Amino acid sequence: MEITDLQYADPQHTVIQCMIKLPGASDFIFYAADENGPEPYGKTVYADAIAGVYGEIKPFIKNKDFGAPTFSITKNTYGGFNVYRVSAVASGSITYSGDKIDIDRAKSRRVSMVTSGSRKYESVNNQFPPVVLGVGDYNLDLPNMQANDTYKITAMEPNTEYHCISRVDLQPYKYERVSASAGQQLHLLAGRSLFIGSGRVSGADAPTVVYKTDEERTLDVEANMFGLIFW
Repeated sequence: MEITDLQYADPQHTVIQCMIKLPGASDFIFYAADENGPEPYGKTVYADAIAGVYGEIKPFIKNKDFGAPTFSITKNTYGGFNVYRVSAVASGSITYSGDKIDIDRAKSRRVSMVTSGSRKYESVNNQFPPVVLGVGDYNLDLPNMQANDTYKITAMEPNTEYHCISRVDLQPYKYERVSASAGQQLHLLAGRSLFIGSGRVSGADAPTVVYKTDEERTLDVEANMFGLIFW
């Protein structure tokens, strides 16, 4: 794990924002470690930062656009896929840059979906005007998005959340979007994973992943849902 660009995000010095590269990842992402937050991982990063493990912590700058309310990232692994849950518990300029995207409408190395609130995309290289995505929207819906463009993301509402899916080996994967109404059924082929972004399917509430490798499955849609099937 690598951590750089540390800076206090509040005048009380209870939150430290930084850029972090998780084990196995190729890109840095924005993270804010909260001394009093709910995530044990964030508290550990905060304590190590205070102890000087990651180097200098820059001072808080009032009204700086790169500020950060509490912000957390949780990773779960399903089969060969990582699913990152990125949450913001307050609105504001929760913004990071430096992430890379790969554009292919049939496959991608990273697909993300807004599951709560809304977020704004901005192209650092001015490849497209700022776009706000709401619940159920995907990063690949952005107009004029360019391969390997660098972009910034800002949470626009309280409790904004999105989920990002990537293979553990960071190779491209295939996916298809799915939505269904309560009372319908979904057919999941062997080797497929279903990410439920909203709704309830066969006893599983969103957001979660239903994964089964060795057999086909028929799933009951118990509440209107949308999500992603990927393999």
